[in-house]
Amino acid sequence: MIDEQVFLDFQKEWSLEKVSKMSIEEYNQLGDTNTFTYWLEHRLEKFASIKGAAGGLANLKFGICHCGGKTYKIKERIKYSPDKQYAWLISYAEGARDKNEAFDIIKQKIINIIEESQNNNLEIIERIIFPNLFKWKIAFHYQNPKNIKIVNIFSQEVLNKISLGEFKEQLKTYQLYQKLLEGKNFSLDEMIEKISIPLWNKYGSNKNSTENIETKEISLNQILYGPPGTGKTYHTIDKALEIISKEEKIQIPSEDDRINRKKLFDKYVKKGQIVFTTFHQSYGYEEFVEGIKPVINDDISEMKYEIKEGIFKELCEKALDNYENSILNADELNKKIELKEKVENFLNWLLETNEPISKTKGGNFFVVDINDKTVMIYSEGVERFDGNFNLSISIFMELLKCKDEFNNAAEMFKKVFNRDYADRTHTYYFNLVKKFKVYEKQSVTKIENNKNNDNSLKPYIIIIDEINRGNVSKIFGELITLIEPSKRLGNKEALELTLPYSNEKFGVPKNVYIIGTMNTADRSITSLDTALRRRFEFVEMMPDPNLLNKIFVCKDVENPNKDEDYLGEDAKTEGWAEILQKILISINARIEFLLDREKTIGHAFFISKAVKFNKNDWIKPDKYEKDWYVLSISRLKKVFQNKIIPLLQEYFYNDYALINAVLNYNGMIKIKEENTEYLQKIKTLDNVDSERKIYKITPFDDKSVWDEIKTYQAIYGGEKQDKNKNGE
Repeated sequence: MIDEQVFLDFQKEWSLEKVSKMSIEEYNQLGDTNTFTYWLEHRLEKFASIKGAAGGLANLKFGICHCGGKTYKIKERIKYSPDKQYAWLISYAEGARDKNEAFDIIKQKIINIIEESQNNNLEIIERIIFPNLFKWKIAFHYQNPKNIKIVNIFSQEVLNKISLGEFKEQLKTYQLYQKLLEGKNFSLDEMIEKISIPLWNKYGSNKNSTENIETKEISLNQILYGPPGTGKTYHTIDKALEIISKEEKIQIPSEDDRINRKKLFDKYVKKGQIVFTTFHQSYGYEEFVEGIKPVINDDISEMKYEIKEGIFKELCEKALDNYENSILNADELNKKIELKEKVENFLNWLLETNEPISKTKGGNFFVVDINDKTVMIYSEGVERFDGNFNLSISIFMELLKCKDEFNNAAEMFKKVFNRDYADRTHTYYFNLVKKFKVYEKQSVTKIENNKNNDNSLKPYIIIIDEINRGNVSKIFGELITLIEPSKRLGNKEALELTLPYSNEKFGVPKNVYIIGTMNTADRSITSLDTALRRRFEFVEMMPDPNLLNKIFVCKDVENPNKDEDYLGEDAKTEGWAEILQKILISINARIEFLLDREKTIGHAFFISKAVKFNKNDWIKPDKYEKDWYVLSISRLKKVFQNKIIPLLQEYFYNDYALINAVLNYNGMIKIKEENTEYLQKIKTLDNVDSERKIYKITPFDDKSVWDEIKTYQAIYGGEKQDKNKNGE
């Protein structure tokens, strides 16, 4: 679903009235992320991209652009301001003698486009002489999102293909839009789903085209599930980077460049945009959302308790702050940042000087501690108020926005808290506001405004490993409702609930993503809570033998580069890298038959132990053009000894007869010789199965089994299976 709110935010930010008063700097300015053209090219890119090469000739699609001294080769079509800071296309600003006249002509054309778009006069828009790509992009975003008349495809090349393909004639742009939407009253979402995406998939797949219709929406809540060893946790990094790249347009390293992918992931972890946690049986609401935690002072005889925020609430607060910044214009954002800096300076001044907040007959109030979210107030000798109290800095900042609108605590309670009574916390807030007003008048500290403050909407991601191992109903609590996409803060159906410990209003912002992993083979926990299951998109991750097709089994040599370094007769006849594939396929086929597909063995058990080699180190096989990997026999042995056999023991409850069958009687499990001296009398009992076999795992130091490639080949066929099946 396309975010309609962004569409409406643009219309609010760049109303017709504001555009009519717009300056050339507000229209296009290098480095400014809140200009009219930046909104259309970047913030509204999800609807259709009009991007070209950054800083290049493509910027002239705006008619006039801030080129910053850059000149273009096509001199006969372009004019420049004397300082070479602005350039404009002559054809779209005829008669203009300078940049101001050129901009006035271009701005009037934009005003005409907006007016005719709002009046649905598409034919008039067609006649306005202005770059087509940009002209229709502007017109599209000034429509009524409940009654769409323009399709978000603007490339002339693609429009021509649609015209000939769908209607067998070359139509003008406005005629094509009219025909496509004739007799239809589509909302924005409906038009994109039923008209735009199908047409783009059919006619716009050419990567050289200028726009990029987003056909794949990333789910806000998703769970990667599957058997062990399928790379679920491994792929959460890729999922997180995919989300970030869509919103921030970053360049993600290729899948083969895992090291730099991980570095990029760690960068966003450090920035606080990604957090990671693991659920377990003892994990609770207190760690995830908020809870009461003990605080031990120097005097260990006195223990106090305070409310601590959990990992998810902390992430949501960062995301909400970013979302609120994203809907502010540049001036509003600068004012917010300026206020924040003033508050920090004010609180630090109170702390450093020990200046009392207020004086009463009974004592004084002081700031005794500050962190990034709260300020601790100590009331010295004040009757009924003696002790420490924490105040929220965010609430204090909200009060400061309207600090001149109330004169006493009662007015403040009514206006801000909508209450008719006071408590001690509100008294502290009011006194703190009064002190700030005095400080502000006396302060000589200057706050530098930064016009380049980034207010773009950023994604915030929480990765929950083993999400089904915790009691999700207990951990999520009321969040089960709040994490629904439609209930997120920023959407029309947004909900906020009151948290039980802090009594604060809390909601989950629209830019928070939840990625979970779930091991389907874990039978020690109950099934995932049904209410939570309904709110997540599930992505199945099953064993993929094809991922093993570049891993070769070799002897224990440091740098294998000869034929004799590689193991297995079938390697030379059927393909060098098919041994592990066949092992995985055959084991999983038997597990699925005996148990179910959710308890199969994952490919990651083998991949994680393989070592990367470069093709240049080895002359064969020629069919593998890129990097290849090797798994030595000693590493393969450890995979079975430490991973696969213990997992099979758990799956089959130590039923070694079934484990032996899964391994195709390859010699890793053997029938133990009977000690007839001690078992003779037991076997004669009526209720004892005298034919019962006792199994054991072949000792790990038995090189004739564990160090022989034939043992592993026997899993999918070979000479060892028949002998071992008969107990030899």
